[in-house]
Amino acid sequence: MTDKKNNLTTFLEFIIDSIIDKDEYQLVESQSNNELVQYQLKINPVKAGLIIGKQGKTINAIRRLLQIKASQEKLRVFLQVISDQEDNQPSAQESEKEVSPETETNNETQSKVDELAELIED
Repeated sequence: MTDKKNNLTTFLEFIIDSIIDKDEYQLVESQSNNELVQYQLKINPVKAGLIIGKQGKTINAIRRLLQIKASQEKLRVFLQVISDQEDNQPSAQESEKEVSPETETNNETQSKVDELAELIED
């Protein structure tokens, strides 16, 4: 079970590292039972828009990729995004606030997520 969780954590870190720098986030992992792995992604509020994306598209794509990987490992997964300033409040996307990063950066981020999705599906 630990190897499966490590694979999942490594995969999630790979995705996040391709979007923002390692020093701009902290990934906290917990397991409530044998099949459910929960992650809290604590990010720098300045970079929250890059992770969430326009209308939550990027975070939804990350969650979908993570669910695909988790299903391959016979696990369930939950990812919550927390901005430092929110102090454990739901992410902007989860509370239905719209975050709009610069269009050029958002397009670049979305294309990276799309590339990762294609790799997973193959």
